[in-house]
Amino acid sequence: MKHKGLIIDLEGTILYRGAEIPGSFDVLKKLTENNIPFRVITNTVTKSVEEMAASMKSIGFDISSNYILNPIKAVNYFLDESKTSSYFFVGPSYIQSQLSIQPVFEGTPEYIILCDFEYITCSYDLFNQIYKYLLNGAKLLSTSYSDFYLSKEGPKIDTGSFTKMFEILGNQKAIIFGKPSPMLYEVALKQMGVEKKCAIAIGDDVLTDIKGAKEYGIISALVQTGKYKDGDEVQNPSDLLLQNLGEIEKYLF
Repeated sequence: MKHKGLIIDLEGTILYRGAEIPGSFDVLKKLTENNIPFRVITNTVTKSVEEMAASMKSIGFDISSNYILNPIKAVNYFLDESKTSSYFFVGPSYIQSQLSIQPVFEGTPEYIILCDFEYITCSYDLFNQIYKYLLNGAKLLSTSYSDFYLSKEGPKIDTGSFTKMFEILGNQKAIIFGKPSPMLYEVALKQMGVEKKCAIAIGDDVLTDIKGAKEYGIISALVQTGKYKDGDEVQNPSDLLLQNLGEIEKYLF
C-alpha cells in the first residue's frame, strides 16, 4: 500500500544538533514536488514555527512554517475549532504571542493553558488563581506531560509536574498537546486532510514519537538516527524500522 501522508518528527529525524541528517531534505523536497501532504512535528514551544522554518532555510531547505506543527500551534488550532478565545495562559508572553487568538474572558475562562512555569514569576497567588478557575469550571489544557527535562545544569521540573498537580486539584484530566499525546497527531491529520490508515508517523524516540503514534492508532516508523539506541525497537516495537528518513520513500513512491 502506498501511503498518502507523513507526520515527521523534527529533531533526531530531520535534524540533529542543528544540522541536517543526510538525505532528509531530499525526502522533504520530493514530498513537496509530488504533492504528498506532510507535517513536521516537534514538542518545542520556546521557538515559534516561523523561527524553526527560518533555521531550516539557513541550512539548506526552504520550508513554509505552515508545514511545521508544535504544541502551541496545535492549541491554536483547537481553540479555533472550538470557536473560543476564553482562556488563561500560563507562560511567557513571547510564547503566548505564537497564538493568533487573543484571550478574552470575564470571571472564569473556558480553558486554562499551562505552557511554561520556568520563565515567569511563580507565586502562591498564581497557583491559587488557577485553582479557583478550575473550581469554577475551567478546563485544563497543557503543552507537556513530562515531569522533568534535562538541562545543561541537570534535571529541571517540567510543565507536566504542574499539570498533574492541577489535574488533582481540579478533579479532571488535562488535554495534552505535546507528544506522546495523540492530540498533535490528530491535529496534523486534520490539517493535511488525511485519514489515519493512509498516514505514517516517523520519529527517533520510542517514548514519544512511537508511543504517541501507536496510541493514536497510526502506522509508526522508527528511524535509527537521533536518540535511537540499539534495542529501542524491542522496548517499544514500531510498525516499520528504518535506517534513516530516506528509507521511507519506498512506502510512498
